[in-house]
Amino acid sequence: MAYEKRLFKTSKYMLAISGLWSHDIENRKMFKSLYNIYSIITQTVYSSCIISFAVAFYLERNQKITEGFHQIYKWKKTISANVTIEKPQAVPFWFPFDKEKHYFLAMSYQMYHIVQTMFLVGSTQALMNSVLVFVKAELKMLQYEAEHFDTFSSVSDNVLKSGFPEKNLRELVIKHQQIIRWVKDFNACFKTIFLLDYCITSLQFATTLIQIIQGVKILFNLTFLIHCFLELLALSWNANEILIESSTGLSKALFNSPWYKHSKYCKFLIRIMIMRCGKPLTMSIGPLGQMNIDMAISRVKLSYTCLSLLQAKTT
Repeated sequence: MAYEKRLFKTSKYMLAISGLWSHDIENRKMFKSLYNIYSIITQTVYSSCIISFAVAFYLERNQKITEGFHQIYKWKKTISANVTIEKPQAVPFWFPFDKEKHYFLAMSYQMYHIVQTMFLVGSTQALMNSVLVFVKAELKMLQYEAEHFDTFSSVSDNVLKSGFPEKNLRELVIKHQQIIRWVKDFNACFKTIFLLDYCITSLQFATTLIQIIQGVKILFNLTFLIHCFLELLALSWNANEILIESSTGLSKALFNSPWYKHSKYCKFLIRIMIMRCGKPLTMSIGPLGQMNIDMAISRVKLSYTCLSLLQAKTT
């Protein structure tokens, strides 16, 4: 029963956001059918985006594995031509044994390392981006409730009624405070992870760009450069959306609500919420500041600056 109530409430929010909501619809079955249609569409779009991002990531890793096998194939051809060269390595590693003598063991570990990195990095990125998207969805739902606080009735099994604006506003204030506390706790736990991921991605972006300019493995490095840029952009974009929705988006929704039709108490609560929106929710990168689109652009500019300095020194 609790699940059905939550499903019914969620369907109203999602239909409202998508523009399919109508105040004349009161049939619970119609709500659920419309919600199912909307859910299928959103899941299809979301899955397509995730799959396209995952395919780009896995292609980059698979290209590394394929390149390793290609080097082995070229090495075998040189053996048949009686030319002595070192055996190729997929990833440059230090081993406590002779790589030439135990070549199969060394290559097996290198392939295992590539696959392990692929899954670990992919799962970490999926976790961080999913949480950021979830926070944005909660803020969008809060915006819709705030804009229609005098339409929803929080009692009587979520049936639409007029009235109950003061009770609804108090619940919205509590929900807003819960989101703020949750984001603060999440940021306190993940700010170090964000810092490490940001630094590593920025370093990979700069070094890969240098290798492309030098003409080293252009196809692989170009693919890896695009992957680093998309990874940096995804985190920055989602964090920037939280910043916008928690400040401009929520304050705009509160201002667009019919606050002028209600009591001074309702106006006071709305004024307090708008004042709180002046301090947006942000994700921090440790001591480097807030994580947003400007930070991602500054990382790209810094990489280009480092590249220009290196080129000036070499010339």
